[in-house]
Amino acid sequence: MSMKIRYRLLVLACLLLVLPLALAAAVDPGPAELSIDSNAKGKAVKIFKHHEHQKRMKCVDCHHATEKGKTPRSCVTCHTDVKNRSTKTGAPGFKKAYHGVCLKCHKTHKDKPALRKCKTCHGK
Repeated sequence: MSMKIRYRLLVLACLLLVLPLALAAAVDPGPAELSIDSNAKGKAVKIFKHHEHQKRMKCVDCHHATEKGKTPRSCVTCHTDVKNRSTKTGAPGFKKAYHGVCLKCHKTHKDKPALRKCKTCHGK
């Protein structure tokens, strides 16, 4: 095999390895902080530290319906009702979906009891 062909194969192999990483890095990380409003009176999460959670979790841990390489959509896209299963999408209610994901992790932090209290996320 000639040097020219070897060189081209090496370049191609590098591109095939690097390109997926570059595409994954190009996905918008979203805002550093945001408010999560379920339209349940007084129950909004006033300040959700999005980037802090991204350091500990994968995007798909919360945005489970997002296709690989795509920008995640808002949870209310599928979880359209606060309490009841969505008649439109079949997804569980907003409250159940959030608490299912959030509390599963928050309850494991025995060293940080504040994370297990409602007011930590929902305010006073």
